[in-house]
Amino acid sequence: MKRDQIEITSVKVLQKTVAMCHNKIGDTKETTEIDKKFTHPDFTTALALLKPALAEVHYLPKNKIDNVSITGFSLSGKENCNVIINGTLKTPDKKVVAINSPAILIAENKYSFVETLGACIESITDEAYEYFFKGKTGQEEMKFEEREEEEK
Repeated sequence: MKRDQIEITSVKVLQKTVAMCHNKIGDTKETTEIDKKFTHPDFTTALALLKPALAEVHYLPKNKIDNVSITGFSLSGKENCNVIINGTLKTPDKKVVAINSPAILIAENKYSFVETLGACIESITDEAYEYFFKGKTGQEEMKFEEREEEEK
């Protein structure tokens, strides 16, 4: 399926795998796919672009952005103009809690990141497309001991 024939409406990271909801352009039936391949570093990097946005909607100072992890996003509304960012926050006592943004209207300048939000979402959906439809995948890290045994 070509990229311009598909509309990706949500992407979620589930441990080291990815789930994606999508539909064909012009079709209202949504399909959910879960892939057990390892995520590619490009995909992880694209998701991380949303960290400052999720931190800002929760009024976190810039020095706390590293405590935020992005687990996905979903699009809704007419022409998918609303974004909800999903993630986690590591608390001072080292607990991890789920946090989500409110629905962010891409066309509204309520937050400082809105101008780049569309490009971030496009980057993530392009990576998800490559992952699910073009076979792009990460590689499981080999432990050092395993590499030594293979070299013998």
